[in-house]
Amino acid sequence: MQDLDPLASATLAALPLPVLLLGAGGSVLEVNPACAERFAVASEHWRGRPLDVHLDIYPALAALLAAAIADGAVDCETSLRCPGLGEHVGLTMQLSLRRLPAVAGATPRLLLSLQDLTHERHLERILTDAQARAGVGSWHADIPTGRLQLTPEAYRVCGLGEDEVVDYERLLRCVHPQDRACVRDCWHQGAAGAPFAVEHRVRAAGDVRWVETRGVLETDEHGRALRMVGSVLDITRHKHAEESIRQLIHDDTLTRLPNRNAARIRLRGCCVATASRPRSACWWWTWTGSRNSTTKPA
Repeated sequence: MQDLDPLASATLAALPLPVLLLGAGGSVLEVNPACAERFAVASEHWRGRPLDVHLDIYPALAALLAAAIADGAVDCETSLRCPGLGEHVGLTMQLSLRRLPAVAGATPRLLLSLQDLTHERHLERILTDAQARAGVGSWHADIPTGRLQLTPEAYRVCGLGEDEVVDYERLLRCVHPQDRACVRDCWHQGAAGAPFAVEHRVRAAGDVRWVETRGVLETDEHGRALRMVGSVLDITRHKHAEESIRQLIHDDTLTRLPNRNAARIRLRGCCVATASRPRSACWWWTWTGSRNSTTKPA
């Protein structure tokens, strides 16, 4: 690449990412083969021309160049279009601008590299859609700062707005008051290094929702805590189904009063409690279908 030593030139030419050498005003001095191939524009058509002839970058290129010259480096996510790929083809890129060491008597030069994030964003959309269909979201909590990052489905399950800044205390306020102590204990357990799983209720948009929260601690090579990662699963329908089954087993479907199964369980519990007391007698009541009878233990 122009104005670079042979080793640096060979290294940049071998990079799989698009890399461009720019002048301070945004004119292209040189491009590597990956850039020419990615944007379908031959190398000779880049050299000596303004970058915005071939790439329409947002945020504005002039502002990025000025910031890189002033601060030495700029890193940001950008959207761009390239006529060589079609007028309506938009790309999401990770942009990195670096000011090169000054050469006496020469204008500042900058090295621009672009990493295509289109595939990663596509995978993120697939993951988001899959999580929404399954009712499960994922989260991670940064231990040093206490901040949590949630996927869109995790925000929905917890009843939070996606524009909210979430930390441990904010997340705990979503939990039903009767379940907060249990969730707090599990969270501290996870922060101490033990994986946890807990079923609890959250208050979301005026409704009470059942969720299962799981978490595990991640550490560095020295065993220092870095973050907790986990998932939150909406189990409201399962809980309602469990309650419906319980009612069918123990309650009369018409009166909603306890049926014979519930009565037998309660009576057995009372008899066991009574039998455990010294010098006490226990009478068993059993249902025979057409009549009932009592039996006194020997």
